[in-house]
Amino acid sequence: MSRSFVLFDAMFDMAHFLKLASYGLVFAGLAIDFYLLYSTAADQAEELRHSSQRLQLALDSAGAGIWTRDIQTKEYSWGERIEGVFGLEPGTFDRTNEAWVDLVHPKDLAGAEEAIDRAIAGDSRCEIKYRVRSKGGNWSHIVATGIVERDLDGKPVQMVGTCIDVSELKAAEDALRQLNRDLEKRVIERTEELERSNRELDDFAYIASHDLKEPLRGIHNYSKFLLEDYGDVLDEDGKSKLETLCRLTQRLESLINALLRYARVGRIDLDLETVDLNEVLQGVLDGLRFSLDDASAVLSLVSPLPVTRCDAIQTGEVLHNLISNAFKYNNEPHKTIEIGSEQRSTPDGKAEVAFFVRDNGIGIPEKHLEDVFGLFKRLHSQRMFGGGTGAGLTIVRKIVDRHGGSTWVESAEGQGSTFYFTLSKATGE
Repeated sequence: MSRSFVLFDAMFDMAHFLKLASYGLVFAGLAIDFYLLYSTAADQAEELRHSSQRLQLALDSAGAGIWTRDIQTKEYSWGERIEGVFGLEPGTFDRTNEAWVDLVHPKDLAGAEEAIDRAIAGDSRCEIKYRVRSKGGNWSHIVATGIVERDLDGKPVQMVGTCIDVSELKAAEDALRQLNRDLEKRVIERTEELERSNRELDDFAYIASHDLKEPLRGIHNYSKFLLEDYGDVLDEDGKSKLETLCRLTQRLESLINALLRYARVGRIDLDLETVDLNEVLQGVLDGLRFSLDDASAVLSLVSPLPVTRCDAIQTGEVLHNLISNAFKYNNEPHKTIEIGSEQRSTPDGKAEVAFFVRDNGIGIPEKHLEDVFGLFKRLHSQRMFGGGTGAGLTIVRKIVDRHGGSTWVESAEGQGSTFYFTLSKATGE
């Protein structure tokens, strides 16, 4: 055999081998692709199965049933739970639209059908609330949601959705609304009762105080007569007792007058009008001019007071009582009183104007900051700081309360006090 023939034969074998090898690679690649495709399909099927299980668990936990409705035939296909949602025995519900119409409450039918028609016409989604008659003859409250499936041309094919029986939730909502109505009614009744009691208490305080003044004045006058007419025949002990009786009757008359003023605040209607509080303050200072001079008190207006809506006379009484206390409860040689207003924010973020009267007086211990607003509450003996009944700040609070405002004090013992008040009706709140 010639060398050329041998070389040709070897080359043929090599080409044949390479060709077969290439076929093998192709088959191997196809096998790998098929394996990968099969694995992917299997994984997707497994994931789909898990998703279906999760969906079913979610529907079961929500007590929801699945339904489909053919757009053309209007026939329904129900899931396993849907008849239970409607309160029907399994297999007893006809799949026609007419059977569904027979279940729905007549007053809810039109609205339900309109919602379905709107979804088919273009909205695609709908939520319907209606009632259905259950097997016991009772009406169950249903919430149905649906979505329209369309073909490639946009033509509606079917609706798919869920139904949930919300009767228990509806009953709870109705019970809660009824409870709220009952509570509102009770609050109104209690408020009216409280207002009536307050009016009766004010009336009693006013009438009782007024009626007490006459016999009290008689006791005082007869005690004075005894001292004047029989003072020469009484010993010192007798005179002392009559003088004590006179002082006590004067003290009691002061308390009665304070009670009358307090009761009168609740009996008089507020005369709300637009008022320049600077003018009100000037009137108060005119009345206190001699008292301020005698006390060597220096008063300054640190910020102008606004024009606001309030009862000018009663607001003037608030300023009068606060300014009087500012120089009365003050043992400093140089007494200072500052009056002004400032913008503040309420806890709910609204702006309000707070008025204040600040002094450099004796101050108030922290534990008594609220006690000072109590009726007839004094922190010192009757002989100290010019006496007084302890009703002034109570009257201040009552006037401010009637304006819808609030009162408070910031103070420390020996460091002066700042009394604040707001007038909510004045600021339009």
